[in-house]
Amino acid sequence: MNPPHPSSVVRAGAIVLAVALSTGCNHRRPYYGLVGPPVAAPVPAAADIASRVLLIGDAGEPAVVGEPVLRVLSDTAAHLAARTTIVFLGDNVYPAGLTPQTRTQPTTTRKLQAQIDAVAPGAEGIFIPGNHDWANAREAGLQAIQNQAAYLEGSGANVRMIPRAGCPGPTTTDLRGLELIALDTQWWLHRHAKLTDECPSGPDTADVTRTLRGLMDGSGANRVVVAHHPLETAGSHGGFFPWSNYVFPLTAIDGQGLWQWFPAQVVLGMAVGSWSSGAGVVVGIAGSIAHQVARWFGLTRQDMASRHYDHMADQITAAVSVNPPLVYAAGHDHGLQVLCGRPGEPVYQLVSGLGSAVKAMPVGHTSRTLFAHSAPGFMAIDLLRDGSVLLRVIETAPRGVVYWRWLAEEGVPVECEPPAQSLFRVRPDR
Repeated sequence: MNPPHPSSVVRAGAIVLAVALSTGCNHRRPYYGLVGPPVAAPVPAAADIASRVLLIGDAGEPAVVGEPVLRVLSDTAAHLAARTTIVFLGDNVYPAGLTPQTRTQPTTTRKLQAQIDAVAPGAEGIFIPGNHDWANAREAGLQAIQNQAAYLEGSGANVRMIPRAGCPGPTTTDLRGLELIALDTQWWLHRHAKLTDECPSGPDTADVTRTLRGLMDGSGANRVVVAHHPLETAGSHGGFFPWSNYVFPLTAIDGQGLWQWFPAQVVLGMAVGSWSSGAGVVVGIAGSIAHQVARWFGLTRQDMASRHYDHMADQITAAVSVNPPLVYAAGHDHGLQVLCGRPGEPVYQLVSGLGSAVKAMPVGHTSRTLFAHSAPGFMAIDLLRDGSVLLRVIETAPRGVVYWRWLAEEGVPVECEPPAQSLFRVRPDR
């Protein structure tokens, strides 16, 4: 039997790819958010602000010549340093944290040091662990996260890691009237060694959720839960994939370089040694599509589709549902998102995971999306002395506030109603 003509194979592959691109991505259109200049936001008087929290995630790959996001972050913190806490939401050192092999290498430690240096004098820095800090979820993870905690402690700066390195939390910190509850969600997902009996909350997830549920007593208007993994996201970990992941699947791998832009047809076609017959094209296209389909079905514990991630999110949601906090903030997906929680969930869910410009990935949107944008930046939460809470999304290009919203007014949470349709213009993926 003669092999199919290469041209017919290419045409068939193109049709398959087009169908995948049109029906994939969980039916979410590429969504980049605001178009146009920064927006005018309320500017509370400094004397009226009791506490300011800056949320930035996935900042562990700063530019060698100076990361613009960290510069703007530091400038923002300096304006109200004594009342400002910067929370780094995990993945503080790419690609695999401070492992025994890399913990003393200047090329690795400079990534963490750049974030420490961004904590303006007088401000405080809190580091939450992420999956990459746990040696990218590998066997050396516990030692890597403990190395990072030791580096922070020995830096001489006003920085620390919470929860305790290797423990899940929850750890509660009072930030001048704002209650911060920190979780290490990678502890839930980590399949290798981790601390259990030494942890204050207990040795297993049932103990952790029981402790978290106990912290939900009282008003939730000033309560913010922070972790690395989001409970909901319209990024790649939530099932949205940009077109480039289909044709260039290596772009989904952490790192930079032209090697990531080899098309799947070339990579896999060369692997099977059948490029001339056209079979390599079919293998390449099918392989790139199969990779995304596998992620939809939970190939990796780092995606919401996996049963391990789903179980973790369900347990955390159930624990906080007794009296939902005002905010659950995370990183993990490399974009900026503001979403409405469902009944029984945190009122607002934030994804602030673009602290390194090179990590930018397109974001999708769901029916609960208030804001989504793929641009370097971070988020600021101001607690005013009258109990009001203001959220601002700050980006670096162009520099300024691109979205803002009152989350609470005089101690009463503002009900979050998702818009019937987008309230701002979007531009298509290109």
